[in-house]
Amino acid sequence: MSDFTTVYFTWIKRGFNIPSTLVEFSLFGNEISIKFYGVIIAFGFILAALFGGRMAYKWRISLDKMLDVLIYGTLAGIIGARAYYVIFQWDYYKLHPAEIPQIWQGGLAIYGGIIGGLIAALIVCKVRKINILNLLDMGGISLLIGQGIGRWGNFMNQEAFGTNTDAPWGMWSKKIAATIIQDSQLLAEKGITMDPNKPVHPTFLYESLWCLIGFLILYVIYKKFRKFSGQLFLGYGAWYGLGRMIIEGFRTDSLYIAHTTIRVSQVVSGVLMLVCLVLYIVFTVKYTKHPKPIEGVDYFPEDAVKTKKERLADEAAAMQAQTEETSAEKSEEVSEEAPEKEPEKEQQADFSGPGRTPYQNGYAPYPYPPYPYPYAPQQSAMPPQYPGVPAYLVGEDGKPYQMPPIVQPVAFVPYVTQEQPLMQYVPQVEQVAPVKAQPIKEQPIKAQPVQNKKNRYIDG
Repeated sequence: MSDFTTVYFTWIKRGFNIPSTLVEFSLFGNEISIKFYGVIIAFGFILAALFGGRMAYKWRISLDKMLDVLIYGTLAGIIGARAYYVIFQWDYYKLHPAEIPQIWQGGLAIYGGIIGGLIAALIVCKVRKINILNLLDMGGISLLIGQGIGRWGNFMNQEAFGTNTDAPWGMWSKKIAATIIQDSQLLAEKGITMDPNKPVHPTFLYESLWCLIGFLILYVIYKKFRKFSGQLFLGYGAWYGLGRMIIEGFRTDSLYIAHTTIRVSQVVSGVLMLVCLVLYIVFTVKYTKHPKPIEGVDYFPEDAVKTKKERLADEAAAMQAQTEETSAEKSEEVSEEAPEKEPEKEQQADFSGPGRTPYQNGYAPYPYPPYPYPYAPQQSAMPPQYPGVPAYLVGEDGKPYQMPPIVQPVAFVPYVTQEQPLMQYVPQVEQVAPVKAQPIKEQPIKAQPVQNKKNRYIDG
């Protein structure tokens, strides 16, 4: 049975029942429960991966390579996020080591996930030869989607809340009050005083809205103003670092540097914001004169100054080179596969038969066919043994005559026999009737007025 927590907001005069468990079932005698926390984080991760995959498709990045980055980056990110949290809460987990892998109970630090995923991505990019700066651009804008949605998992668990507030959007629940009472001593050691009966800051909501707004800003930059590779990642670092540094000051579950009141996330966020902001300004000024935003992974800043004609010429040359290479490979394959043919022996023409005279060098003179002109071929009394061969072309041995090739095929001359005389083409001339000449009527010429220098009109 799912457990519910009633959450109240100051500006709303009613409570909302929030379940922490989505479904519970038994498998092989073991009770398994699926928490809303994990489901929401997984949903945010899927949306981020889909958006990043869409960018990779538009930028002509191999999806196979992107899948490698996604798999290894995700595994390393989960391990890094949990390790980051456990390291700074080691006083608790050294006494409860069995709880270290229980990530569904909470305890994933986003900065640890970013560090772990970034290390894995660098290794995969090195091995798979991927442009790391463009990959970071896709990761930066996609992370804002995952973080903006994933923070609502903290809301379902009623965790990651802030200090007491009188703001209209303050929230309160019995689970929050119980957590404050349980951690009152630890909070007092950090100089934080809390009243369990008062509303608290919904810091999860602050960070969720901050990430989604940042995503919209970076999306506009990605579509209209991206001038160099790595710009979106630097924008992500500056935007998220600023927001997290401010929001972290309200939280009560922050991780601290050992035995100090310095919040780890505030230090990391401040350094991240300053470094990314300075680099963003420097590179934006450097590439501000580029004619238009870059469009893809293989489109580097130094190529932005090329004209459209130069880019088209480069693309045409690359396509031509690829085509020539492909044709050369195919010709080599064909030459390797094709067996060597033996040269055919030249057959000598056979001019034997009645009424035949062998000609010099085996060739017949003009006109065709090769029997002495104007004598007609002798008719053979034997029926043809070969279908389609006339009787007069079959010799005494029953074999058809072999026709020699023509030396000079200048014109076609039909067979001349006694029954069929030679036909000549005589062009016919059309008779054209003579045209009678028509008399020309003389037209009188009218005199045109001419203006002289003294502005007077005279007749010509």
